[in-house]
Amino acid sequence: MGKLAKQIRAEFRQLPLMLGKVLGGFAAVGGFMMVVMTLTRTSTSSAGSVLPSVLVGVAGVVVFILSGRALTRRAALPDEARACHRMSVSLVSWALLLLFVLFFLAGTWFFTNV
Repeated sequence: MGKLAKQIRAEFRQLPLMLGKVLGGFAAVGGFMMVVMTLTRTSTSSAGSVLPSVLVGVAGVVVFILSGRALTRRAALPDEARACHRMSVSLVSWALLLLFVLFFLAGTWFFTNV
């Protein structure tokens, strides 16, 4: 049980960086999507109307890249923690995946039935 507790603690230390990477990706996708929508949906689009969306997209890419690099640096664990990490399942990652799947299914059900 000690190895599992160490792994969970290590994953909770990485959780802010994982969430930063996810939020950075969402910001990049949302920002660049708004740029495309602004440029294609309106006939009079200026640089001033597109600039905030571009900045959000670029900031999202920067946050995504920096979080990924920080995760890579933090992944340099001691040998015993690395072996424990390889042997056991990543519980926090699977729990977050299942949580996001439940949110997606609940949202899909809500939007299709209401």
